[in-house]
Amino acid sequence: MDSILIIDDEKSLLDLLTVILKKEGYRVKTCLAASKVFELLEKEEFDLLICDIKLPEVSGMEILRYVRRAVPASPSS
Repeated sequence: MDSILIIDDEKSLLDLLTVILKKEGYRVKTCLAASKVFELLEKEEFDLLICDIKLPEVSGMEILRYVRRAVPASPSS
């Protein structure tokens, strides 16, 4: 089963995407606090990352740069 991590500061959006993606058979984890995402990414592997660009603590671009450094084999788009 494919695993997806969704990072957003809007809980209602996280809840909606979780329901939709779980119905399609995906394993979904969500993260409201961008600062906690780095710890989560170190513990688990995900097939797909959906990330809001404008987050209050850390920008989505910083998270994506971290993923590209931490997981060099990850696709860049």
